[in-house]
Amino acid sequence: MSEHGLSITLRADRLPVIRRADGSRSNPYLPRKNRHWKPFKNRMILSEQGREFRCAMASFLGAELPDGARTATRYKTAKLWAEQQDPAIKQGHWQLHLTVFCARQASATDGPYIDSDACLAPVRDALEFAGVIDNDMRIREDHTRTEYRKGEPGLVIELRRLDA
Repeated sequence: MSEHGLSITLRADRLPVIRRADGSRSNPYLPRKNRHWKPFKNRMILSEQGREFRCAMASFLGAELPDGARTATRYKTAKLWAEQQDPAIKQGHWQLHLTVFCARQASATDGPYIDSDACLAPVRDALEFAGVIDNDMRIREDHTRTEYRKGEPGLVIELRRLDA
């Protein structure tokens, strides 16, 4: 990573997949704010899909997570691991550019089947978990864009320093 920026591209083969109740697996998972959290005992907790996305981001960036870190019972171990990492970005104000490639359209005349900001919070959280940035509050500006790419979901994440 240079002191002025960072670019991460997650293609479909790097995105986690959702496990359905019947045990089957779905298409690669693009994180969404409505699936990232789930209600539990009068509070909101990170969903299994949210844990999977954070761990996938960390693994993609070269982190060696503890065995079984993606499962609910082992996620605490992964979280402790994340807290011990030395983040690449520890100072300054940053700008996040997020491009989301959606594999399906809402209709032939509409755009991609996802809100442009749907992946924003999960991506920011995953960047912090993966040790890219020490605190996602350093990201002062967000720019999101969605594009339809049939059968090719993915993300392009760019961080640019504002106060360099």
